[in-house]
Amino acid sequence: MKKIAAITLCVLLLASVLTGCSGTKEFTCQELTMTVPFYMSDASSQSDFKDFTFTLDSSKIAIFGIKEDFEDFPNGESTTLDEYAKLVIEANELDTFASQRSNYDYKYFRYESSSSDGLFKYLTAVYKGPDGFWSVQFAAKVADYDETAFFEYLDSVKFS
Repeated sequence: MKKIAAITLCVLLLASVLTGCSGTKEFTCQELTMTVPFYMSDASSQSDFKDFTFTLDSSKIAIFGIKEDFEDFPNGESTTLDEYAKLVIEANELDTFASQRSNYDYKYFRYESSSSDGLFKYLTAVYKGPDGFWSVQFAAKVADYDETAFFEYLDSVKFS
């Protein structure tokens, strides 16, 4: 009986170690809350990222968030999510278009960009929050790009 208990304990410990190495956590910035991979570190205080409202970083992916208050737009709160998505795409001179995420209240778009570090893929979602627009972007090298997972995280965005 002690042997069965010891084996059961070992299996439970192994299972907790294995599941402890993967998972998610809640991240909140102002009124935006989203689920992110547990291994993401807050890099918002780094000078390279001062233009972003928040920046989360890891060895494989980065998540960037920008909030823009309604008062920054000529039409204020009347600006639509479609208009905001087009403005973001045009301002960044991207050759892409925004699509509506089925069953969710956000628009998204994809694009690629090369740098000296290689080819990167981006998935960006735009949201209309209670007092402004949010742009949340996932960036990864092509080998680390996991669109299915990125959509799960973007789908989790909530506003308080």
